[in-house]
Amino acid sequence: MTALSFIDTNILVYAFADTGDDRHAAAHSLVDELLDSQNAGLSVQLLREFYTVATWKVKRTFSHSQAAATIEDLSIACRVVDDTLPQLNRALELAGGTAFRSGTHPSQLPPKLRDAKSS
Repeated sequence: MTALSFIDTNILVYAFADTGDDRHAAAHSLVDELLDSQNAGLSVQLLREFYTVATWKVKRTFSHSQAAATIEDLSIACRVVDDTLPQLNRALELAGGTAFRSGTHPSQLPPKLRDAKSS
């Protein structure tokens, strides 16, 4: 199985929001290339971020229906990974890090987390 190429939120925004500059053309070309390769990946978190940025933060904001339609199209064209805490834990394990586990001994947690966990 080929590894997915995940698309960054900013790249998606520039690809779909015609800003009238080189960023739009470059991002649009990159996204088209990834979609053509059928190897594009998106996370649910990224789609949330895209919606927020597209409807609130760009100069020519998307309407709710435009953003929702774009997300639907992307969800069909890309593999969408529903990112969850177990997936984060597995990724951390694979990277050699320490996963966030409910059974972690409090002494191993940073002070702020240790205090929150005890309340």
